[in-house]
Amino acid sequence: MSIFKDNIITAGLSGMLGKQIVFRQWKGATIIAKAPVTNRSLIKSEAYERSKQRFREANEYAKKVMNDPVLKQMYKSKCKVRQNAYNKAVQDFLTTQDIREIK
Repeated sequence: MSIFKDNIITAGLSGMLGKQIVFRQWKGATIIAKAPVTNRSLIKSEAYERSKQRFREANEYAKKVMNDPVLKQMYKSKCKVRQNAYNKAVQDFLTTQDIREIK
């Protein structure tokens, strides 16, 4: 992955080039990465559909978090670099919690 800032050639580029390179914009920088590879046979599987449904539920949860100012601020305080409160809420929903002790 390469990151370019203020480059006259790549400024404002976004999208895929030749199914090999992907251009993305993030906070004023152009990011160039290898294009993702998709396996079309997996798209029709039952596991894929379950995964899509779980991701839909995670997005619904994140939208509810964004509408609650207290929760939104809580998630915002836990964010890492290149992460916002919405992404953190989705990650929180999709991450399995470890229970270490019950009192």
